Amino acid sequence: MSSVETESTLDENFDFESFRFSKPKKYKNGELMLCKIKNKNKEPVIVQFPKQLIVSEIESKMIELEFTSKSGYSKKIQNYLTKLDTFLIETIAKNSEEWFGKNIPIESIKNMYKFTPENNVKFVLDKCKLVDKTETEVEVSELIKGNLLECISHLKYIVFTKESCFITWEICTARFHKKIKKAPKFAFIEEENSESEPEEEIIQFF
Repeated sequence: MSSVETESTLDENFDFESFRFSKPKKYKNGELMLCKIKNKNKEPVIVQFPKQLIVSEIESKMIELEFTSKSGYSKKIQNYLTKLDTFLIETIAKNSEEWFGKNIPIESIKNMYKFTPENNVKFVLDKCKLVDKTETEVEVSELIKGNLLECISHLKYIVFTKESCFITWEICTARFHKKIKKAPKFAFIEEENSESEPEEEIIQFF
């Protein structure tokens, strides 16, 4: 699917302490600060997500995806994201003096931190490769609500504004799954074998 190797971060006993953080730098005329996240080898942190439902139109290179399963790999990812949020809050509090020149209490950071929603994750969609199940490239215009994406994503930054902070996931590669249109329950599809019968609309699966 991709030459990118997924970082083995999904073990329940994964040590987030192996993450490395850059000192936040100001961007956009000081409107925000970005803190880069790397693994212990100073390489990108890459995670493969399960199939997720597209629940928003693309807006400002952002797309919102929703977990479609409550068990198995999806549940493992959700647990990982919850633990990640907790670890990052503790990390920001621990480094606040060095990063921002003042000690910020952990309770204040919890109030400013935008937690990852339980079922939804927002992704940056910039220079990623989009393919279908046959590895054929797919146009971004195909990414409409109701279809599915299976993403390999990069945990890129902690973003700080004056009064909030949050993480950004950037999609590296995504496999596109088009939603199948099912025929109505108990509906028949008539065969086109009679010239005397009027032509009827055929219900298609895709």
